[in-house]
Amino acid sequence: MENIYVKNKRASRGFALIDTILSIICILILSIPIIQTVNAVRQDKIKYIQAKRLIEIMEDEKDCILSLNSDSEIIADKDIDEYQVQTSVSDKISENIYKYQVVIKKEGVIKSDFYIIKAYY
Repeated sequence: MENIYVKNKRASRGFALIDTILSIICILILSIPIIQTVNAVRQDKIKYIQAKRLIEIMEDEKDCILSLNSDSEIIADKDIDEYQVQTSVSDKISENIYKYQVVIKKEGVIKSDFYIIKAYY
């Protein structure tokens, strides 16, 4: 009787070890999507911050253009943080109405461009 008990005790230790290893593997497999989700959230946060900064620059440039008294007062090239902002007269619609083009670049890549129409009185 004693012999069977020792064999069963060794067998239960082996099953416990296998069960522990399988549990650890399952936890690792299930943690991969969680890690990927955390990484995706971090990337979205970075993109959100960059987009928010880009909108702030666009708003500032719009306010700058709308405050001009003539088309000759325009500042063509500016560096704001890591962005390069290029403003130019795209089209002269009439005697006092101008269409401005604003291009925002980061490291040579165009991140945004937009147009503003301004009338001078």
